Amino acid sequence: MLQDEGGRTILYLLAREGEGELIKPLLANNCIRPDPKDNWGRTPLSHAAEGYEVVVRLLLNRQDIEVDSKDNDGLTPLSYAARGGHEAVVRLLLDRQDVEADSKNNDGLTPISCAAGGGHEAVVRLLLDR
Repeated sequence: MLQDEGGRTILYLLAREGEGELIKPLLANNCIRPDPKDNWGRTPLSHAAEGYEVVVRLLLNRQDIEVDSKDNDGLTPLSYAARGGHEAVVRLLLDRQDVEADSKNNDGLTPISCAAGGGHEAVVRLLLDR
């Protein structure tokens, strides 16, 4: 798949903007990887986790997606969802058995730390219940 100078693909850009309808045909093509990394280590899922529930759901339907992919700062999609207080996205990610709920970033912070730092009590409770 073509990438720009930042390593971003069309799938990445559409996920970052929450464009679920435009992503569907791309994800239907099994020749397209669902989780290419940009120059900062971010994946389409890590951007979609910042509040785009529909896109997260579409990406998680792909069996070949790496749900715990860390970016250059050690943040996972769950970390981004927790930091932003995106409860529905956190629920979707926690429904996956292959998501590590207590993964630490480069500073030693977990998704719970990210949620607590943003004052997102409901997300903290979800993570603690896992």
